[in-house]
Amino acid sequence: VKLERQPGQKDARYAHLLSGEVDVSAVVSVPQRSAADEGSSERLEKLEEQVASLRSELESIRGTLDEFRKQFE
Repeated sequence: VKLERQPGQKDARYAHLLSGEVDVSAVVSVPQRSAADEGSSERLEKLEEQVASLRSELESIRGTLDEFRKQFE
């Protein structure tokens, strides 16, 4: 019997009927949040802070480069 496609999976799954009728509600599993998922929000915040820091550093470097270029105009 064909089971419904799980969220995050490409294809549907199948279950055999050799042992009798399949309880679809028991087979369908809800993805559990793992410790990695909880840590991912912290990781995301850290990455956002790093991106903001890098952007400000880049702006500073661009400003310095513009001043340097003006010396030769």
